[in-house]
Amino acid sequence: MKNVKIMYAGPSGVGKTTLAEFTPELYHYDVCEAQPMRFISGSVSELIPKTKDMTHKEMLERNPKDLLLEDYQILNLRNKLFKDEEDFVTDRSYLDSAAYFYYKQSQNIPKCEMEHFFEMCKMLLNQQCTHLIILDFTTAMIKEWVTEDNNKRIENNYFQFLISSIMDNMLNIWEFLPVEEVNILYRGLFKKRQLLEYGATKGIIKSCYGETKVIQIREANIDIRKEIIQSFINE
Repeated sequence: MKNVKIMYAGPSGVGKTTLAEFTPELYHYDVCEAQPMRFISGSVSELIPKTKDMTHKEMLERNPKDLLLEDYQILNLRNKLFKDEEDFVTDRSYLDSAAYFYYKQSQNIPKCEMEHFFEMCKMLLNQQCTHLIILDFTTAMIKEWVTEDNNKRIENNYFQFLISSIMDNMLNIWEFLPVEEVNILYRGLFKKRQLLEYGATKGIIKSCYGETKVIQIREANIDIRKEIIQSFINE
């Protein structure tokens, strides 16, 4: 393989883990490649076992100072998890880390501390992620999407929309450069042309630490998502 490192980003319940686990089947392997890419869970519940029995609401309602220390712990644990890996896919990213830090700490700590954390997240993303797949929670999804109850998530779609909006703001802070709009798919054996309702945006995030290819997917249909992802990771 070509050292492909794929990370998913998006709010809770938007389909990150489902698609991440399926992604190895979407990648076009060379004939000589015996080992498919490995799925690695990056969820907080896996990284910090004491949070496993806590709901997302309970986790967010803790003391801000405790949350601040935990956010740095999560960043460190994700770094240890991904830094020496090759050819992997994970259901979390450093964009998730930055966005939730933004949500939890923007009213508690100085601007310079926020920017330091954001810069660390961008550095690690560019160093450890070749492809970032962002699943947007669009305004249309507020009414249409059913956030699955796993006894942990906040099910209010407006919360998911808020987190998605913060991720979009983080892309602006990181100077995300859009390069192409994806509005058409060619589907099936005969490559039938299909116009997409919401589409996707391809672009890059780059810094002195490296460069990450990015796609923001606004489509909610899982089959359309898979086809967009398959095209993106095999370019």
